Amino acid sequence: MTVQNLIDQALRALGELRTGRQASAEESADALTRLNNLLSSWSSAGLPVYQVTRESFTLSGAASYTIGTGQTFNTARPLKIKAAAVSTGTVEQPVSIIAAEQWSMILDKAASGKFADAMFWDGGSPTGNIFLYPKPTAGNLILYSLKALTEFATLATTVALPAGYERALTYNLAVDIAPSYGRTVSQEIAQGATQSLAALSQLNAQVLGEGGAEPPKA
Repeated sequence: MTVQNLIDQALRALGELRTGRQASAEESADALTRLNNLLSSWSSAGLPVYQVTRESFTLSGAASYTIGTGQTFNTARPLKIKAAAVSTGTVEQPVSIIAAEQWSMILDKAASGKFADAMFWDGGSPTGNIFLYPKPTAGNLILYSLKALTEFATLATTVALPAGYERALTYNLAVDIAPSYGRTVSQEIAQGATQSLAALSQLNAQVLGEGGAEPPKA
């Protein structure tokens, strides 16, 4: 979904927008500012919103790769890596994400190949290290990771939100913008906003704990 879709949903919840219609440029710009303010306030309160990010990094056959701002894989450190794959040309092969114990059991860590069967991420902060077995000599490593949203860049920005976050943002944005339209939100929307916001702490724990790979324990 796009940020515009999210804003339109909030306006429909208020009864300000009919199905199939899109908010005006002025309404959308104001709602985008309010939406980013919501993200900022929730993050300050310890309730960040996460999105799934797909990134591609060039492989060189190295024994390991650093990941973090300014590192070999130059990106913000992931909060959690959910899935990985190695791509060569048009072929993309999944890679199993393993824990430290499993990685320690691999005897020939110097082995190389076209694709990787396993990946170990040490979860270092602020710089982490990624190891692949066998080591692909070329191609790209595709990482699907969770990163905290700090703001939505534009109305056209596409976001992949974990389950529950879309509802929380839609209802709470509707409550936030209601006074601008002289509206009083319905009891259903008010309760939905309150309940979904209260559930974010539990949702965050589920998002960071379910499936995929977290920073491995020492």
